[in-house]
Amino acid sequence: MSRPSSDDFELTTEDVRTIDAIISRLDPPPTKKLTIDYPLKKWRQLVDEVAGTYKFTIWDFTNDLSHRDFLERVLKASPPSLERKLGKAVKELDRKFYDSTFEVDHPTSGSTEMFTKEAFPWRYRVPIRHLKGEFDV
Repeated sequence: MSRPSSDDFELTTEDVRTIDAIISRLDPPPTKKLTIDYPLKKWRQLVDEVAGTYKFTIWDFTNDLSHRDFLERVLKASPPSLERKLGKAVKELDRKFYDSTFEVDHPTSGSTEMFTKEAFPWRYRVPIRHLKGEFDV
């Protein structure tokens, strides 16, 4: 069983079991079997790419934001102690993401009804530095 970790964050075996149970009950369910380490890794990867010069398209960027959406769904369904632990790691990545992006008036994809700014603030941000000219959202 994989135990995601960062410098100050490690999940216990019980945490991983709890998260696996949460993931199995999500509605709608993931299209494939997932553990929490995959969306965490993908969110970290996007944040690192955005912190440099983002080289991909708005479509790639928007697709990668779905990993943060998934993490939020897990956080909201987690017991408080796990939400604090996992939330701390996610919030550190969020802070780096916000420092490397700027806010826009509407979500990068979908509608404002589907992605409200209060629930999905990362959907209302685009990279400050990017190579593609497609970020005129």
